[in-house]
Amino acid sequence: MLASEQDLEQLIDGLLALRRGQAGLERRELLDLATLSSQALLARESELAGLDLDVRTTLATAPTAGDPRLLERLIANLIDNAIRHNIHGGHVEITTETRDRHAFMLIANTGPTVPPEEIQRLFQPFQRLGGARTRHDSGHGLGLSVVQAIATAHRAELGATARAEGGTIIEVSFPPATSSGSGVTFATSRTKRGSPQAISETDAPAEG
Repeated sequence: MLASEQDLEQLIDGLLALRRGQAGLERRELLDLATLSSQALLARESELAGLDLDVRTTLATAPTAGDPRLLERLIANLIDNAIRHNIHGGHVEITTETRDRHAFMLIANTGPTVPPEEIQRLFQPFQRLGGARTRHDSGHGLGLSVVQAIATAHRAELGATARAEGGTIIEVSFPPATSSGSGVTFATSRTKRGSPQAISETDAPAEG
């Protein structure tokens, strides 16, 4: 019963996240994808310690404006997807950087082969490509559909590629963060003892 309740709670949480992403943005803060990725990995440290996976990170500063809850969920879902749909002895690569003023994130993983013509199905709700691709039974096929909804709400470009040797490469590119528009709150995820610390607009990184 406890396992069933937890499973239902995860499903409801995923559906709520999908709805929030589809509803658009209620707030914007200046956030760093590198900091959010580092925090997400730290939260999964004990889980990763029990898995035979090589996690490789290249986390360069990648500032963007967005809803902090939604961006945290986007990154968490991408990392969880890369871990869940993997193989024993495989690896996960996580990269954040700035490309032409666009905050950019890439997550690649090893895993069973995904047919290229099926790659877009991964971003549809409740779509799974078979049990052979799943490392374990958790998940409801909502993770990447939530990512798609959040990316759309942030006007980010989301792309996925099936690797010939197995696994996937997922890339997200966010528009340059600007101070235009009303009601935009600027803050950053500077971490001090695990807590985000807001800064004023004058402290925000200057645009190149």
